[in-house]
Amino acid sequence: MNPARVMIASLKSQVKRRFLYYFKREQAKETLKNRKGECLGCGKCCQAFVPCPMLFRVGGKNLCKIHQHKPYVCHLYPVSEEDFFPHLKHVCGYWFVNKKEK
Repeated sequence: MNPARVMIASLKSQVKRRFLYYFKREQAKETLKNRKGECLGCGKCCQAFVPCPMLFRVGGKNLCKIHQHKPYVCHLYPVSEEDFFPHLKHVCGYWFVNKKEK
């Protein structure tokens, strides 16, 4: 399969998923109960396909200009295992457990 098509399909899926999370907050909160770990603060998810214009670089870290006031969907990432950008799943500080592992 064409890598560009895979990236575009993944991006479309990510945008759609984040749009739905905004309107289905209770469902998102329920799914987040399976999320473990913590954000590494690397900013890789914020620049996965299209770099966020609110990022700035200090040393080796990407920081958010509006961190205290960033959009709800930014706080949520990743909401579920399917929400990971495929190329970031192995480097993210979050992971998910299924209900049986709890």
